Amino acid sequence: MNCYYHQERAAVAQCGKCGKGLCQECIDKTEYTFDEKAMCRDCNRQTIDFLLEDDKKEKNKLIIKSAIILVCLIIGLTIYLSTQDAFTAIVICGIGGIPTAWKLTKRSDREKALDDIDDRLSDDGGLFNMLIRGIIRVVLVVAFGAVAAPILLIINTVRFFKLKKEIERLEQQSINFSY
Repeated sequence: MNCYYHQERAAVAQCGKCGKGLCQECIDKTEYTFDEKAMCRDCNRQTIDFLLEDDKKEKNKLIIKSAIILVCLIIGLTIYLSTQDAFTAIVICGIGGIPTAWKLTKRSDREKALDDIDDRLSDDGGLFNMLIRGIIRVVLVVAFGAVAAPILLIINTVRFFKLKKEIERLEQQSINFSY
């Protein structure tokens, strides 16, 4: 079998994904592997295109998330500066951090099981306990949201620039596999 891309050269391996014959030069130029085997140009290009598309989607999500957080922080700060109402300002600032705060306040499976046992043993079937846990979680989410929002803005900004750099690297790889 000869190399798919260099017909005059003998193949020393096959593409790990599609099975095309590859010469040593093609193996040396490969960027990605499949099952620890070198991949051909076309399969490398498909992998790069997939990674590029995925990173671009993630970058767009980060832009939207950061914009929402930034708007909430600006509105909260504006409210505080104009009315000196710290509570409302904190709640507004916290809106941007609510999704992360919601995840942070999620109870473990063990805690849920213990709560379930406690609820079954209570006189009201656990309705009061569930209500109290729900109220506490909402209060914690709002409080954590206000703290999480500026931290998330910083984290998203750092991730954005890392993704931007990775996208540039992948675009350069894409050009390199166009030979």
